[in-house]
Amino acid sequence: MSAQPVRGCVPAILFIMVALSGCGSGRAQPPAQSLPAYTPEAARLFDDAFAPPLFGFDTEARDLAQDLELRERIRQASFVMPARIETVSRVGGTEHSGAYEIILVPLAPPLVGTYPGGPMRVTIPTSNSSYAWVEGAGAAWVGTRVLAFGRLYAGGTGAPGEKPSLHFRCEADTVQLRSIVERDAALRLVR
Repeated sequence: MSAQPVRGCVPAILFIMVALSGCGSGRAQPPAQSLPAYTPEAARLFDDAFAPPLFGFDTEARDLAQDLELRERIRQASFVMPARIETVSRVGGTEHSGAYEIILVPLAPPLVGTYPGGPMRVTIPTSNSSYAWVEGAGAAWVGTRVLAFGRLYAGGTGAPGEKPSLHFRCEADTVQLRSIVERDAALRLVR
């Protein structure tokens, strides 16, 4: 599962290469082999999923002010971006086997890091922990506001020339979460 732009100045496959540098900025993108590997520990923070509160459930019963994973996600994120769910649709073909495609539209500049702009396309396969919730919410979920946390990782093998991959976690865009992100983002600057 990776995020891809719907449109932009680079082909969709190259979107993740410019996620930190900006579209057409001229800044060099780090090669995939210089990025960290997407390990099980990384997958705990950037699990390519949507948090349960986005669907009206609090199955995790988290206290955001005390959530150490949230703090670490903020620290490691390439960007934290306010966004809105623009579309929720099925992806066809045997390769996707009933997956959902969700398009997220940025609402403002990132609270943390750099995002190149433009919509992001996210695929949620049937194996994703958010799949059943997305299926239940369907089109009624359009318009939902999220905070998208994203980070670039080396591609699957980390081989030279391999494209980086963007992994994400989306949380409910609340005043409390924004306050925590802004506080911890300021701490990132002094580290």
